[in-house]
Amino acid sequence: MNIDFEKIKVWIKENKIDIFYIAAMLLVIILTISVFFWSMNIILKAVNAVFAIIPQDVSADVLKFDLENFEKISKRMNINFQISRTENQPDVKTGKNEEEKICAQIVVSAVSLDGQCQEFSTPCDVPSDWQKVDKCPQMAIESAVNISKINIRILNGTATTGLAGQWKDKFKAAGFLDNNIKTANADKKDYVGMSVSYNASGEVLTKISEVLQSGNSQIKVSKDSKLSENYFEIIIGK
Repeated sequence: MNIDFEKIKVWIKENKIDIFYIAAMLLVIILTISVFFWSMNIILKAVNAVFAIIPQDVSADVLKFDLENFEKISKRMNINFQISRTENQPDVKTGKNEEEKICAQIVVSAVSLDGQCQEFSTPCDVPSDWQKVDKCPQMAIESAVNISKINIRILNGTATTGLAGQWKDKFKAAGFLDNNIKTANADKKDYVGMSVSYNASGEVLTKISEVLQSGNSQIKVSKDSKLSENYFEIIIGK
């Protein structure tokens, strides 16, 4: 078989523009594929900084969250994340030291067997015989009460000057707003104990009662729907 090189040269000369375009397209495709694999390599390295891939252990999870690497990266991302490490303690049964525990700085609430509820800075700080809960009951009440909407009128029902003002200071110390607390003298000066008329929920009443209980006086409570919502009228007696 004879190859006519002259015809090939003529064909190349006539189609050199098309040949150039084809060669350029092949080069672009090769460069695109190279950039894609290079980018994937960079992405995998970045992901591996947070997730440690463990191909040796097939039975384990494919990805394991690496808290230590995330702690380093979180500083660059302006994320407040710290690891609390507890000291090794000997196991009661084996006598051997336990492996180092790593706990994220997450506040958790737990209740003891005798009903005491407390917040802990990390899950590792919770005693083994305590039960974790979403929130302590008292904290749940406080979060449900919007103090800024509570209005209080304190009436001095005694002959002691400034008594209503003293109780206003107590409510302010408990977090109630100064502008929402009004003071005045009652219609008489021989009241005994404390009288509370209110129109609010039970949670709000509980918050008010916590302050009044510091007076060690008998408290009479009555709900009055004629009052404005979240309004309390408190008469301080002897």
